[in-house]
Amino acid sequence: MHANYKVYEFDKSRDRIDEILNSSDNQYTDSKIIPNRDTLTFSNGYYIFCSALFIDMRGSKEFAKKHTRPVTAKIYRSYISELVAVINGNPNLREIYIEGDCVWGVFNTPYKTDVDTILDTAAQASSLIDTSWTKT
Repeated sequence: MHANYKVYEFDKSRDRIDEILNSSDNQYTDSKIIPNRDTLTFSNGYYIFCSALFIDMRGSKEFAKKHTRPVTAKIYRSYISELVAVINGNPNLREIYIEGDCVWGVFNTPYKTDVDTILDTAAQASSLIDTSWTKT
C-alpha cells in the first residue's frame, strides 16, 4: 500500500472497524492471482494464491560496527541491488519491497510450478550471498 498522509481520527477508525466486521461474508472473491492495487478497498477481499520470499542480512548490526560507514554503505547497496535483480528475474513477482537490509517479494503462485520458481529464486539469492560474502 502506498503511503498517503491523512490525519488519524479515532471515531472514524471505530466506524471503519464496525463496517468491516459487520459486512457480508460474501464480499470475498476467489482469484488465482493478486489483484491490482486499485481494486483493493477496505470493503472487499480476495482469496488468492501467493507466496513471499524474505531475505535479510544476518549479522548486519555487528557488520556495521566493524566497518566504516562508507564500506558498510557500499556493501548494503551492492547486496540490495543484486537481490532486487535476482527477485526481479522471477516472472511471477508482483511486488518487491526493501526494508532496511531486508529485501522481499510477493509472488503470484496459483500452481505448484509457480511455487517451484520461488524456490529457484531463493537458491539463486543464497548462491549470490554465499559468493559475495566469501569475497569480503
